[in-house]
Amino acid sequence: MSSKLERAAVIHGIRLAYEEDIGMKLDLVSRLHDNVEHRVALAMAMVPYAIKISVARELSKHHATISHYIKEHQPMMEFYPSYVVKYVNAVRIAEIVSEATGVLPMTNNYEMSLKLQISTYRASVVMLQRRIKKMEGILATREPSD
Repeated sequence: MSSKLERAAVIHGIRLAYEEDIGMKLDLVSRLHDNVEHRVALAMAMVPYAIKISVARELSKHHATISHYIKEHQPMMEFYPSYVVKYVNAVRIAEIVSEATGVLPMTNNYEMSLKLQISTYRASVVMLQRRIKKMEGILATREPSD
């Protein structure tokens, strides 16, 4: 079982690795849509590894903000392709940091159980597959016919 300090170190490591990957420090105050997408994606990638209040502290937010992010995650996945890219990247980074530190997702995390995480990932995959088919359809109509 991982301690609170280990989990705090993991989510801090996830944030640092994410910022390094995107090549900038996150703006934790700005309400510009791109900045909000980064914060939501990062928070959603962190939630499996710590309780909401710890994620909120890492992002200089109130824990209610993290609850709001959780609620808004699926609609953002459906309507903002740029968010999907950020989220997939944040999850990839979270998994790398988790493996490197040996801290696994929390199984007793009532905010986001493993079953809910699996359900979210499956819904995301289905949504991404639909989006790919749409894009392929668009490309197919634009390709010159023989």
